[in-house]
Amino acid sequence: MKKKIFIVAAVFFSSQLYAQQPVQVISGDSTKNLDEVVITATRFPIKQSLTGKVVTVIDRQQLQRSSGKSLSEVLNTQAGIIVNGSSNVLGTNQDVYTRGAAAGKTLVLLDGVPVYDASGISGAFDLNLISADQVERIEILKGSQSTLYGSDAIAAVINIISKKGGSKKINAAANFAGGSYHTFKGSVGLNGTLKHTNYTIQYTTLYSKGFSTAQDQTGSRNFDKDGMHENILRANISQKINDKFSIRINTQFSHYKTDADAGPFKDDADYTITSKNSLLGIGAEYTMAKAFCTSIIITIEQTGFTWMIQ
Repeated sequence: MKKKIFIVAAVFFSSQLYAQQPVQVISGDSTKNLDEVVITATRFPIKQSLTGKVVTVIDRQQLQRSSGKSLSEVLNTQAGIIVNGSSNVLGTNQDVYTRGAAAGKTLVLLDGVPVYDASGISGAFDLNLISADQVERIEILKGSQSTLYGSDAIAAVINIISKKGGSKKINAAANFAGGSYHTFKGSVGLNGTLKHTNYTIQYTTLYSKGFSTAQDQTGSRNFDKDGMHENILRANISQKINDKFSIRINTQFSHYKTDADAGPFKDDADYTITSKNSLLGIGAEYTMAKAFCTSIIITIEQTGFTWMIQ
């Protein structure tokens, strides 16, 4: 273990020293220093914040036109993004692949806070735990700028922004959709602003009898249908203390249960998957100047994953 740490440190410091020195060409007994080479995104030096970025925004209007679709189905329509399992039976694994990168290399943010699923191998967040009806918009950052978020964002960053309360005291909203395989999706919520308090509470349920994930090539084996039942409750509360200081709290409870088969061609009526996820976020924001704002966010995430035979 000590040898590995020493090697990494040696490479790091040597790269720093090499970057500070001009390139040298040794020819015989003489040494020549080449001129410094600078690579920029444009023909003239500019700030990094002004360089071009590949950003895609899925606004609320687009999400409303996709009513009844899951979050994975919405993301799967974007260029450069493939969500493996988005067209499968509800409740299957939803792995995000961006621009050919492996699963787990696309960072998922919920209201700007990274979320993970500790029950998976790659740690990638399970998109089944978020309902598209509770999303205000989605921001997708692809390209080199995404690496600013760390090694988990080599391919891209997907920032999912949840709905916020309206300007009225009380606003009520409901949305219902149905489809094939006895699929039903319903969502109800309340939101508004009371003096200096902005709030949003929304509940979403999804039920489907589904179809068998195993393939019945003969059509005579009578494979059982793999259904799903999911419940999601999310609440956001923001309290404005004064013109410069505000506190916000957000929480989400997700639970779904889905059936599973024993393999691609083997049916099983007893395999079920149960997934539970709880999120609690507490943030404070203080504005020190018109153009400067600092915030502190604390997020607690608890994920439970159970594979059981009934």
